[in-house]
Amino acid sequence: ELTAANDALQRRHQETSEISRRKSGFIARLSHELRTPLTGILGHAGLLHDAKRDTTSIDENVRLIEANATHLVSLVDNVLDQASLEAGQLALHPVPTRLGGLCRDMEATFTSLAKTKGIEFRLHRRGSLPEWVEVDGTRLRQIVINLVTNGIKYTDRGFVALITAWADGRLQVSVSDTGPGIDRRARERIFLPFHREGGASEKRGAGLGLAISAQLVELMGGSLRVDDRPGGGSVFGFTVPAPACEVMVGGSGGEDGGGKRILMVDDSTDILVLYSRLLAKSGFVVDTAADEPEAWQKFEQQRPVAVLVDLYLKEWEGTGLMQRLRARGFSGGVVAWSASSLREDKQRAMSAGADMYLVKPVEPTVLCASLNEIILRRTPQLVTGPE
Repeated sequence: ELTAANDALQRRHQETSEISRRKSGFIARLSHELRTPLTGILGHAGLLHDAKRDTTSIDENVRLIEANATHLVSLVDNVLDQASLEAGQLALHPVPTRLGGLCRDMEATFTSLAKTKGIEFRLHRRGSLPEWVEVDGTRLRQIVINLVTNGIKYTDRGFVALITAWADGRLQVSVSDTGPGIDRRARERIFLPFHREGGASEKRGAGLGLAISAQLVELMGGSLRVDDRPGGGSVFGFTVPAPACEVMVGGSGGEDGGGKRILMVDDSTDILVLYSRLLAKSGFVVDTAADEPEAWQKFEQQRPVAVLVDLYLKEWEGTGLMQRLRARGFSGGVVAWSASSLREDKQRAMSAGADMYLVKPVEPTVLCASLNEIILRRTPQLVTGPE
């Protein structure tokens, strides 16, 4: 009887593990299906901005596209990340991140959104910020978007301010508003998933923003706190490790591709068109492939110094392509990217031979800097030249 009970317990454990595995796979696939088109929306809107159109209405439409797409990405991230956090699968992906660029993006996104509510969005920097820091820029951006969106949502008069400071390798961020404030008795409840405080029923949102933000801040090594703002309102703030880092700029490093040839493999035509243009603008020579057979054809013809591979390719696994590249002796850079932020996907990519794992949507400056970092590490002669 004891043996039978043990066998039954083992079968139940295996079934539970299988359900967990399938859930993780579902999250990754759903993440890919939702985030990929949203990446295209944000990227193409950015390209329209760069076109320097003179028509004011076009610029305003582009700002609205970006604001709404940013909101959609935030909602999708929160829903998917809640499931990933519950499964213990969410992983951080620290990369060189440009703080000034992030602040400018937030200003561009939220100035018009605040204006539609008749309030003001303010951006303050206390002291000087390093140009580049090593941090998970995607998660940092997600937290800031959640906090500022929340502030604008509940503030009907006055302003919402984003304040940043940096000291001793740590980044300090706070979001201050002139809204109604938060009752002290409610301050623990507001960080619970799906919790919505009384009087919030008419406001948009899934009730996940603060809960997700608190968990992400903790994952990044900090703690999200809420305090009263002198004069009325609330202040949400956190401090996380963000050491300054050096990124080569100009010449053949940093954001400048310096004519280096890259092969990009992705089954999304929109992603191929978008990022090939963005990388070409930064000086890279980009070849694209939609599947593994085409990737091998381009690889043999062009001999790139780095390959950018989507983890989830239709009918082909990106990990298989990376493994075969390394098996054939390719010593150049391999960067895996995907819309999945699951820890096991990052581990699969790194085990297959990737030098780095990036989560879409990837900021163009981050992608260029990451590619140059990998190329410098793998083929330094391309940057330094012959001795």
